[in-house]
Amino acid sequence: MNSSMFRSFYSTLLLAGWNLETDEVGVILVGAGYKPDLLCHTRRSDIVGELAIGGGYDGAVKTTVEMNHTDQGVELKFGGGRWVTSSIAPAGAIYFRDSGEDASQDQLLCWHSFGKTFACTNGTFVLAATVFEFK
Repeated sequence: MNSSMFRSFYSTLLLAGWNLETDEVGVILVGAGYKPDLLCHTRRSDIVGELAIGGGYDGAVKTTVEMNHTDQGVELKFGGGRWVTSSIAPAGAIYFRDSGEDASQDQLLCWHSFGKTFACTNGTFVLAATVFEFK
């Protein structure tokens, strides 16, 4: 598995533009054809490869983010998501800061590759939490 932060995450963090306590976070699923561009993809509208709506996938879901201080540094834990009665085949997830407006206003935070495509047929697809450690 491979996980990375988008450049927009770092610029937002450095400019104190992200409030972990009040900002909403969402997550979308992408297929095997998605190729992340960590430098140039900054908004959810930049993403080509999100799973098509249908088959139990209704698009983005709200999730959580927690920051924990450890002896080794800081840990960010992005919550998971659930898509019930789904027939989907995602290969990764993208977390974003949900503006409450359209996708062109949603700032990308991180990308998580599953390492392979996971097929779910008429079941509940559960995305586990993704943890990033900054040491």
